Amino acid sequence: MAGILGGYLSTLPYAEQVVFMAEKDTHMAGCDALSWIGLEIPSPLFEVWAVISAKAIIDNGNLAYFFENDWPGNPDYARFVGAYRAVGSNESADCLEDAVAAFGLADPHLHYEARRRILYPAGGDSEQAAEHIHILGNRMIDLDVVTDEAIARFVEEDREHFPEAARFIDEHARTSLG
Repeated sequence: MAGILGGYLSTLPYAEQVVFMAEKDTHMAGCDALSWIGLEIPSPLFEVWAVISAKAIIDNGNLAYFFENDWPGNPDYARFVGAYRAVGSNESADCLEDAVAAFGLADPHLHYEARRRILYPAGGDSEQAAEHIHILGNRMIDLDVVTDEAIARFVEEDREHFPEAARFIDEHARTSLG
């Protein structure tokens, strides 16, 4: 069965959603609430949650959407970079890390107004930083399939932490394979 989970999961258009939806009732109770903070989810579930959450926002509005508001609990962006690395989406992790550095702030996750001034400049040097961040976001969007495949491999290699996702995928793989 080892290859079925990754093989089947990587063929889905939003493979990471399958993992998230299958595990959310077991490990992420209440995650649909706006006040829910995912920072306390144990590893390796945190890494999957962080990448899925970040990817959904970036896909919807580039890195500007990711950075323009505070995340609940104001996590250091390094946690998201680390999550991308942990699941094996290293180029996306590099893009996110470079985008964080483009702010030129010690703790950009704590500086809402400064981030917004850089993301939406009225002219000057901030325009270059905003454009650089946008280009990096486009690259992350281009890497969606790579990230989906990385999540699938990550889940397959650590099936015991994703029992609901593994069960869901195995059942659907059996029915789709005949």
